Amino acid sequence: MTSPKEPRGGLAITDSLRQRIDSTLQLKDNVVLALTQAAESLTGLRRRELMRLSDRVAFVEHAELVLRDPVLLELFLPLIKAQPALSQNEERTRQGQVERQVFQALQRQTRQSHTKNERWGVVVYPLMVLLLSALVFATISIAVTPIFEQMFFEFGLTLPGPTLLVISISHIFQSLWFWLLFGVLVLAFAVILGMRLANNVLWLLSGSIDPWLYTTYSTRRSLGDLAWHTAMLVDIGIGAEASIEIAGAASRKATMRRESPGLARHFGLASPESRPPENPWVEQLGHGTTNWYLGVPCHLLSHALNIRQDDTQRSATLREIAKIYWDRDQTKSVWILSWLQPIAVLMISLIVGFVVLALFMPLVELISGLT
Repeated sequence: MTSPKEPRGGLAITDSLRQRIDSTLQLKDNVVLALTQAAESLTGLRRRELMRLSDRVAFVEHAELVLRDPVLLELFLPLIKAQPALSQNEERTRQGQVERQVFQALQRQTRQSHTKNERWGVVVYPLMVLLLSALVFATISIAVTPIFEQMFFEFGLTLPGPTLLVISISHIFQSLWFWLLFGVLVLAFAVILGMRLANNVLWLLSGSIDPWLYTTYSTRRSLGDLAWHTAMLVDIGIGAEASIEIAGAASRKATMRRESPGLARHFGLASPESRPPENPWVEQLGHGTTNWYLGVPCHLLSHALNIRQDDTQRSATLREIAKIYWDRDQTKSVWILSWLQPIAVLMISLIVGFVVLALFMPLVELISGLT
């Protein structure tokens, strides 16, 4: 494997911290082995995720790459703290300690990803129902509706508006242009998915990611990720202002990445004279703290960054705030997505009922005329 390039835009970290992280990177083979062993005990998606994570760890060569990636930082953070003691142990003891630290980090990441998995669990069923309904409707339009249309033509019936609409939709489904457009959409989706998968390669090779390749993240979840990433950076001795700037630049939300150089000022960590111009989305409180960010309350994060605490207390406070943001985002997302199932069932009932009535209305008229 070729080593990655030096990441663009070096971070303002001290030489001593850089040396500590570089020394910890000498243990990356032990981390890769621990991740591989964990992946071998699993199956499916989680196994593939751990294998990809082990590949990312194998590519890491610079301290900046660890600091920019919260997943990698969470893996290496306990090793950075325990690095002097680990380096003095023999290989077998050192491997056991690394495995224990890696497994604990993986357990924390599993708890953090629970929100995303629960959202998918809520949304998968209505999406599958809608997909199957679309397939059934397409089958009816292609195979059944033309038979009724031919029968109506042979009897010379005057067709009502709903029946004409269903027949027109049937003609669209039978059109070559429709399937060409459908193929183009499927191809575009495949290209976007492929570019999303290539996102990891861009990160490994250059230490930077094209912003628009990211998944759209909610502001509340992004604030939780920002608080968690900042807490880990504070843990290893980086100042709060530099930590929030680094975490903002690594955010999954495009707006937060663009504003990362000014995030410290938005949250009141800089002097009033150096704050950015007024932002309609940001409301300033007393003492430079911020109450809202992109329409989401963020006073907890702002106050945690501005109150006087040592690094250990500040880090613990930021971690608790991150959990609060994640829990609130999970509650809101699951509540919103839970409405998809009754809405999907209602839409299917209306569509099926409309198609059945539209196709049988001329038959009712024909039977009435015969009687």
